[in-house]
Amino acid sequence: MTRRSITDPTAVVARRGGAWFIDVVLCGLAAAVPTLLLADAYALDRAGGGLELEWHEGDVGVFVRDTAIVLRQTELAIILGALLAAVLLLVVILPGRRGGTPGHLAADLRIVRGDGSRAGIFRALVRTVAWVIDILPGLPLVAYGSARLTRRHQRVGDLLARTYVVDKRAAGRPVDRPLTEDGAVGTPRVEPEPEPVPEPRPEPSSAPRPVDAEPEAEPTRQVPPEPTPQPAPRPGAAPPAGVPVDEPIWDRRHKRYVLWHSKAGRWLTHGADGWAPLESAAPGDAPPGD
Repeated sequence: MTRRSITDPTAVVARRGGAWFIDVVLCGLAAAVPTLLLADAYALDRAGGGLELEWHEGDVGVFVRDTAIVLRQTELAIILGALLAAVLLLVVILPGRRGGTPGHLAADLRIVRGDGSRAGIFRALVRTVAWVIDILPGLPLVAYGSARLTRRHQRVGDLLARTYVVDKRAAGRPVDRPLTEDGAVGTPRVEPEPEPVPEPRPEPSSAPRPVDAEPEAEPTRQVPPEPTPQPAPRPGAAPPAGVPVDEPIWDRRHKRYVLWHSKAGRWLTHGADGWAPLESAAPGDAPPGD
C-alpha cells in the first residue's frame, strides 16, 4: 500500500482571519490619525447619553456623552481620502505587486491565481470591491462561511476574481499541487510495495502399508498455484531522456500532471486521491504526453 502525507495549501482559514484583523487595524489607523489632527472637539454643559451622529449643511457632528466632535466638509474629505488611499495601497496595490496584504505577509500567506502566479492589481481590486458582500451583516460572516464550504476555501471575492489564498510555501506552484507535511510541494513520499512471499508447499503424509496387501497407488499431490508475481518498483532506474527527476510535468495529451519518481523508479500521476503509480508506463519509457 502506498502511503502519503499531503495537506491542502489553501486550508489556512484561521490565519486568514488574523490577517484580516491586521489589515482592518491598519486602515483604521490611516483614518484615525487625520481625524485626531483635524477634528474640533467641544465640551458640552449637558450630559449626553451614548453616541449620536448629526449632519448639518455638509458638516458632521459626533456627540459622545458631554463632548462634541465637529468635522467640516474639507476635513471629512481629507479623512475619507486618507482611508481610501490606505485601502488602495494596502489591499489592492501591495497584493498585486507582492502577493499579499500586510496581514497576509505577517501570517505567511499569499494571494495567487490558479497556476500559482501573483493575482495582479485588477484581481486584487475585484477582491476588495467584493467585501461589500463578504462583510455582511457588518462582520465577515459571509466570507467565513464561503471559505469553510468551498473546496479551495474561497470567499466570495476569491470566487469572483478567481484567486486563492495559500501558504507561502505553495506560492508559484499550481493550486492543485499538494503540500507535504515537511514543506516540500508536489513530490509525495512513496514507499515501495513489499514483494509477495510464496506459501510453502505441503508435504504428502506417508501411511503404513499392510504386508500382504497390494501396493496402493500414490494419491495425486495437489500443488497450490504459484502466486502471480506483481511488478515491483525498480529503485535507481534511469529516467527517460530529457525528463526532470522528481519534478511534475504537464501531460497535454491526457491533461494531467505526471512525474518520474527516482526512489520508486516509476511514473506517478496525480488524480483526485493524490499521487499514484502510473501502471501503464514502464521504466525508461518516454513521458506519457508531450
